[in-house]
Amino acid sequence: MTNKIKKTQSDQAINELLEIVAKLRDPNHGCPWDIKQNHKSLIPYAIEEAHEVADAIKYGNNEDLCDELGDLLLQVVLHAQIAKESNHFCFEDIAKSATKKMIRRHPHVFQENKRKSLKEVEKIWEDIKKIERGEATKDYTFSERLLKKIRSKAALNGSIYISKKSIDNGIELNKKEDLWETLVREITSLKNEIEKENIKEASNILGKLLFSLINFAISHKLDPEESLNKSNRFFLNRFNHIDSNKNRVEIQSLSKIDRKII
Repeated sequence: MTNKIKKTQSDQAINELLEIVAKLRDPNHGCPWDIKQNHKSLIPYAIEEAHEVADAIKYGNNEDLCDELGDLLLQVVLHAQIAKESNHFCFEDIAKSATKKMIRRHPHVFQENKRKSLKEVEKIWEDIKKIERGEATKDYTFSERLLKKIRSKAALNGSIYISKKSIDNGIELNKKEDLWETLVREITSLKNEIEKENIKEASNILGKLLFSLINFAISHKLDPEESLNKSNRFFLNRFNHIDSNKNRVEIQSLSKIDRKII
């Protein structure tokens, strides 16, 4: 009886959210911002909400996480409503698709009922994904497999993935002993192009430099994502020092502030 009550409450909560989003998208009485959105325009919001979920997991509490997961769910419901209006699919289709996929990718739970090791489960998962994508019998090159994987990743994560997979497969994008020289050469090239105000070429070199830095980090077992997060927090601490002293001192160079807060 308790499970039935909980199911009814869950259904009610989901249905209420679906109704609210449908009203927001109503062309006559809805919200102008929600009405003008489409799948493409919502991309940055879906990414932002996913990052905020990750942030709540790392630094927040259960209340924060619940709130951010709600925001992420709202993105799913918005996409479902937009698709429903064009008769492409609806929220129920999304839920059914996820359910079928989980059952299909967990035969050891729903079919065999036989306990598997983590390594076996991961192999089953990857094999089934290949079959789903029609890749089981297709011979993809290494670069094609990488391209398919990084397509949905942010640029930083894509570079990290390429570097890791290259190392795992014994491919050296840059020899370890040459990494320092590569970085110095690319920094010098970037400086030259900036001085010449050649923005297009400077942009290309900056991309190569960033990739080389990520490759350098992975080669030395450093985490570029975490390192960048630490730097973000470090710079925010610098600005916090400015905020706390703005009534007593004039804005100083960050290098002077560094000496005070390091």
